[in-house]
Amino acid sequence: MVVKENRIVMYKKLKILLTCLFLFALVLQTKAQTDPYALLTLAPVDLSRVKEIEAMLPNQPKGIGDPIEMRARWDSLYRTNKFKKLISEADSISVSPFPKLTPAIYMSYFGGKDSETSKRFIMKRRMLLTKLVWAECLINKGKYMPAILTALTDILNTPTWTFPAEDQKKLNYDGKLYTIGLSSSAYGSDIAESYYLLKSKFSAQMRQQILTLLHQRIFEPTLNAIKNKNANGEFTSLMDTGNHNSVTLAYVTMAALAVIENKEQRAVFVAIGERYSKNFLRGYLEDGYCTEGVGYYSYGFGHYTFLRDALWQATKGKIDLFSDPKVSKMAMFAPKAEIINNMFPAIGDCVQYAKPEGQLMHYLNKNLGLGLAAYNDAPSYMEQPALCYLMYYFPNAATAAKLNEIEKEGTIRDYFEKAGVLTVRPIKGSSFNFGATLKGGHNAEHHNHNDVGSYTIFVGTELLTGDVGLATYTPKYFGKERYDLYKTTASYGHNVPLVNGIQQHFGKDARAVVSKTSFTNNKDVFELDITSAYKDPSLKQLIRTFTYDRSAKGYLMVTDRFSFNTASTFETTIITRYGWKKTSDNTIEINGEKEKLKVTITSSKSSFTISDEVIDEGPKPFTRIAIKLNDKSSAGFVTMKFDKL
Repeated sequence: MVVKENRIVMYKKLKILLTCLFLFALVLQTKAQTDPYALLTLAPVDLSRVKEIEAMLPNQPKGIGDPIEMRARWDSLYRTNKFKKLISEADSISVSPFPKLTPAIYMSYFGGKDSETSKRFIMKRRMLLTKLVWAECLINKGKYMPAILTALTDILNTPTWTFPAEDQKKLNYDGKLYTIGLSSSAYGSDIAESYYLLKSKFSAQMRQQILTLLHQRIFEPTLNAIKNKNANGEFTSLMDTGNHNSVTLAYVTMAALAVIENKEQRAVFVAIGERYSKNFLRGYLEDGYCTEGVGYYSYGFGHYTFLRDALWQATKGKIDLFSDPKVSKMAMFAPKAEIINNMFPAIGDCVQYAKPEGQLMHYLNKNLGLGLAAYNDAPSYMEQPALCYLMYYFPNAATAAKLNEIEKEGTIRDYFEKAGVLTVRPIKGSSFNFGATLKGGHNAEHHNHNDVGSYTIFVGTELLTGDVGLATYTPKYFGKERYDLYKTTASYGHNVPLVNGIQQHFGKDARAVVSKTSFTNNKDVFELDITSAYKDPSLKQLIRTFTYDRSAKGYLMVTDRFSFNTASTFETTIITRYGWKKTSDNTIEINGEKEKLKVTITSSKSSFTISDEVIDEGPKPFTRIAIKLNDKSSAGFVTMKFDKL
C-alpha cells in the first residue's frame, strides 16, 4: 500500500515536471517567434530555400571583381597610380624566398607563452600571396606568376591553414579533423579568389589540388557542422554573435561562390550564409551599439558587409542582408561613438586611436543613405591587401547608389540608451575642444574588460585619460584567467573605483543602472549606480555622476558617492599614457604633447593620498594614478574635476 502511494506521488511529481518542461519549451518557442534576433541554432539546410536561391544564381561561379583576362577595370585601376606601394612590395616579395611554416614556428604557441609568433607568421604568408595576386592582375605581364605558384604550392602543401589557437588539440595539423576558424576560412577565401582571378594561369594539376583542398578544409567541414550539429566542433562560430560569425561566414560563402561549379551546391552555401549571419546581428544591441569597440566593428561589420555584397551581386539584389532595419542602426555605431576630431574610445580589446575603415564607412554611407559628409568620398588609399577588398574597387552595391543630399548634422551628444553609453561633445565651433565617452554597460560584453563606470577624455586629438584597450595577444590573455593575470583587463587598469581594496567582478550581473539623465545644450548630467559591479558585502551603494559642461570654459566632473555598512576604504583612479605631476595637495596635471588637463580633487574627507603605478602589459606602458582616502569611512564622496588648460 505504501509502495503504491509512493508511486502515485512519484507519478504526480513527474507529471508536474513534464508540464513545467512543456511550458518552458513553449515559452522559449514563443520568444523565438517574437524575437527577430533570437539565436538561430543549427538545423538541416532548408532545401526549399536552396531551390529558390538556385534560381537566383548565375550558371557559372563568380568571385569578386574580374578575372585577369578581363582588362578594362584592372587597367583603369592600374592607371590611377594608387597601387604603387603594393606593386613595390610585390617586387620585393617576388625575389625573396617564400617563408616556410616550420613545425617549430607553429608549435611555439603551445605552452601558453607565445601566440604571436605563429599567428603573425601565418597571417604574413597569406598577405604575401594576396599582394602578389593583386600586382599580377594589375600589370598582367606574368612577372609575379612564378612567385605566386611557389607561394600557392607551399600553402597548399602545408598541413593546416588554422591558427594554433583554433586547433588546441592539433587535429587540423595532424589531418584528423578540419575546422572553420578565422585563419582557415580566410585562407580558403583568398585561395578561392586567386583561383577565380588566375585560373587560366594555373596548371590542371594545381587547379585540381586547389579544389580538392577547398572541399576538404572549407566546404565539407561546413556541411558536416550542419549535418551533425557541430558534434565535432567543425564550425562553432555559426552560433557565435561576435565578429567570428560574420568573418568566417563571409569567407566560406565567398569561396563557394567563386569556385563551386554546381549551382545547387553553391546555393546551399548561400542559404547557410543567409541564415547564420543573422546571429551576428544579435551581437549588437537594439540601439546599434557594438560592445567589441571600433576596431572590431570594422572587422566584424566589415565582413558582414563583404557577405552582403557578395550575396547581393550573386542574386542581383534579391538577397540583401542590409534589408534588416537593425543594420542601419549598426552602421551608425561608429559615427555615434566618435568623441571629437575623428577620435574614438578604446573600449574592451580595441586598440587606442583605432578608427573605422574609410572604405567600409563610404559603402555604408551610400547604401544606407546615412548622410555623413565625412564619408561621402571613398579613401584614395588601399586599406587592406586581402582579396575580399577587391569589392571596393569593382562595381558593387554602392556604385549606383546616390549620396543622401540631406547631410546629418553633428550633434553635441549621442546616447546609446540600451548600452548605457554616452558620448558628449562641445558645441560646434567652440574653443572648448574637449569631449568624452562615459560608459555604463556590464562586465560580460564581447571582448569585455571590467570597466563599468569608466570614461575616456580627448582634448584635441590626444587621449589624455581613459581606456588603454588591448594589452597583448598571449593565449592566457584571452583565457579564463585574463582578469586575474592582467591589470589591463581588470577594473584595476581602468578609470573606476577600488572599493575596500576590491575590484569589479566579471559577469552580466556587474552592471551599471542609469539612475539619472539630464541633457541640455549647456550641460549633461549622467548618473550611474555601479554598486552591483563590486562583490563587497559591506558596500551599500556606489553612485557615479558625470557632469559635462560645454560652455567656453567647460569641464567634466566625476563624482563618486559611496556608503558602507561599516567604515571602509575607498580609492578612485585616473589612467593615462602621458606624463603627470602633482601641482598642489589637491590638484594634478596631465601633460599631453600639445594639450593639458588640470584635475582638481575634493572629498568628504580632509586628506587623501595621490600615488602612481606604471603598468607595462601592452604595446606601451600606462600609469595608474590612485586617489585614496586616508581614513576609513561609512559614507562620503570623491569628486574629480577635469579642466582643459
